[in-house]
Amino acid sequence: MLAAGGATLAGMLGGCASRANSIEFGVQPDRYARAFDAARDVLVEARFEIDRVDAASGVITTHPKPSVGLLAPWDDEQTTIVQEIGDATSTQRRRVRVTFEPAAVDRPREARGQAGFTPVAGAAPLDLRRSDVALTARVEVYVERVRRPGTRLETESIRQSSQTLDPSLRSRGMALEYTTTIDSDDAFAARLADRMRERLGQ
Repeated sequence: MLAAGGATLAGMLGGCASRANSIEFGVQPDRYARAFDAARDVLVEARFEIDRVDAASGVITTHPKPSVGLLAPWDDEQTTIVQEIGDATSTQRRRVRVTFEPAAVDRPREARGQAGFTPVAGAAPLDLRRSDVALTARVEVYVERVRRPGTRLETESIRQSSQTLDPSLRSRGMALEYTTTIDSDDAFAARLADRMRERLGQ
């Protein structure tokens, strides 16, 4: 009996741990409005500027938020020292996307991240505000790096790095810098999801 009880308790604790480290959480249809507001509020509290809010489709996105890692200890986007150093030595920023979608277990993998997805071909998009199906909320964080052609990094001191400008870029109407997505930050996404769950009382 003790062994069985211990196994049950371990399973419960394991379930809680995996849930706490997940970038997804379930939402019942009658709590969708509250969950949507909670997700938006958590992002605002994390000092992200909201870009898109679409409750019908179940999508919230933010503008990219820059961070300088170790040089800004009040920022909490970073989870590891490697991330702290990466943000401090490169011009990096994070943007967040939260999606709510039907919690169908047989959704094809390529449909993940498409809010309002329905398996019926040609069907009208589902308005989640009027839906009566269980939903899954998913938090995604993307790390972007700003790249500037002509940057010469000084190996001994970042402060002594220099920048060369190609005048032909401006004459051709080309940007002097561009942004590329270099990674996804699931650790930070999971922490944001945890805060949303806490706000919902889950």
